[in-house]
Amino acid sequence: MRLAVFALLLSFTISCRRKPTPDDARALLAGERQLVLASNCNDLGIASDKLLLNLDGKLDGKMEQHVSLSDGQHYDSVTERWQYLPDNRIELNERFNVSRAERNGSRGTEKRFEILIVQFTNPRRFS
Repeated sequence: MRLAVFALLLSFTISCRRKPTPDDARALLAGERQLVLASNCNDLGIASDKLLLNLDGKLDGKMEQHVSLSDGQHYDSVTERWQYLPDNRIELNERFNVSRAERNGSRGTEKRFEILIVQFTNPRRFS
């Protein structure tokens, strides 16, 4: 009897951890994402960094990024693309990145290709 109850609980646990399908993952990722500003962003002067992920294709979608710096500068990109990749990754074809030069301490902003790892926090939704 105990073994049967344990097996039943194990099967519920495994089914609750199932990964979302690519279509489910894309639907969950679409929308507005705001950068959580930590103390290491303060010295870069980032006031806000917002991504808008839109679904407009079967495999990828349109991406917008809006960055505001504390000195009043703004960087807006509205023509980029994003794509969900298997194993919980997202590809951003070009994203603004703010960094500080090591030699003179000046701030620089560049666009670059990135792949980010995403974590779905409510896997039960897909059981």
